[in-house]
Amino acid sequence: MGAWLDLASLVSSGSRTPGMSEFVAEVGKDTYLDVAGWHLLLKDAKLDVAVSTGLAALVPKSGRVSEEQVRGLLRRIPVKLGGGKLTVPLEDLMPARCVADLVELTERHARDL
Repeated sequence: MGAWLDLASLVSSGSRTPGMSEFVAEVGKDTYLDVAGWHLLLKDAKLDVAVSTGLAALVPKSGRVSEEQVRGLLRRIPVKLGGGKLTVPLEDLMPARCVADLVELTERHARDL
């Protein structure tokens, strides 16, 4: 429950950031989770806002974010499967290439601010 409250706080606080809607759109259309070879875009999974606001909160003044920071965030985002019978961290469902893409998108977003 505590992780959900932290995630809800990130979502509600990140929505007023300049360029945030564009960042959410990019994250949602450019990254996906992979389940048994099926690619589900983050926007279709309704995870784009949670992921992008969490990523935006990670960015320091340097504008650099590490892959480990991104992986840490993805570990804290629960994804329910099988009608809620199983909960898996988002990190476990994302291919390495998508995680690298999130790092690149986040750094580009930080530069554009």
